[in-house]
Amino acid sequence: MNTFKKTSDTLKFISTHIINQNVINEYQKLLKSGDDVILCIDNTELKIESDSAICQKEFYNTKVNCFLFDINIHKKLNLPCFYSSFEDENFKKIMWYNGDYRFYYVKQYFPNYKYYWQLDYDVYFNGESYSTFFEKYKNKTTDLLVCHFRGELINSSWCWTKKIGWIYDDSIELYGSFFPVCRLSNQAITYLYNKRICHAKKFKNYVNSPNSAKWLNCEIFTPTELVNGGFKCNTIEEKTIDLKEYYQNDKCFKSPDNKIYHPYKGEFLRYMFKIPGIKISWKVKIRTKARP
Repeated sequence: MNTFKKTSDTLKFISTHIINQNVINEYQKLLKSGDDVILCIDNTELKIESDSAICQKEFYNTKVNCFLFDINIHKKLNLPCFYSSFEDENFKKIMWYNGDYRFYYVKQYFPNYKYYWQLDYDVYFNGESYSTFFEKYKNKTTDLLVCHFRGELINSSWCWTKKIGWIYDDSIELYGSFFPVCRLSNQAITYLYNKRICHAKKFKNYVNSPNSAKWLNCEIFTPTELVNGGFKCNTIEEKTIDLKEYYQNDKCFKSPDNKIYHPYKGEFLRYMFKIPGIKISWKVKIRTKARP
């Protein structure tokens, strides 16, 4: 039974494919920050039983407002099943590559919010509540708030800028981002969804041709499309996200510092994140382009 009621103009959600104590702890911290909160769950492997995609479940003695999605909801929205240069039915790969897709699922089922915040399941806030973080952005009307928002160049050392000439030419201003924490406006989500559908029609000519084209990863697609579409985009504040390994509930957090942490694991991910994170000149900027 769906008992969820809208009480604010902002919806915050954690995207996850696992349920553990750490995820529920972060959910509880989000609740303390105000606004409406849900757990956005990839139910492909968990197979949580429910008569509705929107439901309330109890995990670790906590009542949780849940939104359960899987590839069936994905296909109802006619979203492409592209991963890198291939068409793939592996939903895990599709979800990892296209972090913006969850915004489209959530907006479809929770349509009337002004803003939507998404946090990855392995984001950790080192404090009692996310309130101190969200307070900084409460009165900002920015369409996109995202980590490490910056200008980029096609075929730079960052992997997502390669093999994208099939859709982005020299007339396009290219931008990059980092996606563990991101806010989008309602209008921006609709715009991005339509762009994904439109680009997919063209990309089908390149599917399974890894040497010629790459499907747009969310971290380059989202900021690039929004800036060029005339939307207001802003980087999340300096030093909010620290790239470091961490172990939740471990001694590396001896006292709260009210910062958000996101881990990176493995040599491949360390290399990828080195470009958008560590070597950035940290400045808070707002970038806009006039709408046609």
